[in-house]
Amino acid sequence: MMNGDFQVFPEALSSLLTPLVLLLLCVAFLLWINHQRLRNCWLQFTTRSWLDRLGPEQLTAVQCLDGLDDHCNIDRLLLRHEVISVLVEKRYAGRMFAAEGIDQWTRMPGQRSYSLRNPLHELELQVRAVAACFPGVEVDGYLFFDHGATFPRDWPRRLIHPQHIPEELQPNHRHRVNPRVLQAWKEFSSQRSTA
Repeated sequence: MMNGDFQVFPEALSSLLTPLVLLLLCVAFLLWINHQRLRNCWLQFTTRSWLDRLGPEQLTAVQCLDGLDDHCNIDRLLLRHEVISVLVEKRYAGRMFAAEGIDQWTRMPGQRSYSLRNPLHELELQVRAVAACFPGVEVDGYLFFDHGATFPRDWPRRLIHPQHIPEELQPNHRHRVNPRVLQAWKEFSSQRSTA
């Protein structure tokens, strides 16, 4: 009787083992085919979570008057200990050839090159628009390029990249917020929520 039970067990195991091995092979094959897409999804998730930790508080998708009877769309506003920072997000893939003082930057996603207007000009317009919303508070700005962009030569001063994060923007670089800056932030946030 005991011997019969032991013989049934290997037969049941072998009948389950074949479909299980096939399933694992299919999963491994699908992961191998989609590894680049999965890697990009993971990098986007980690980048988003890193961005969400910048500053003690932040606002996203903010609209400010630009002084020309129009609105600026601000990607992120960061509350920092002494200033409010504008963060403009750029999602460009490829090698970026950039410098602060030139009007056109070059992007090379492969062998071809494309020109783009220096995004620091757009950043300056947004910083001025935000500064008008926070009188008496210093406002600065940064450009954020995600993992898809590389900068083989120069890093413009106000550039943030997952491999190049200024010390003052490190997530662990948090000090007590200046009460004047905090008060202006709260007023702006409350006006935004009632609008």
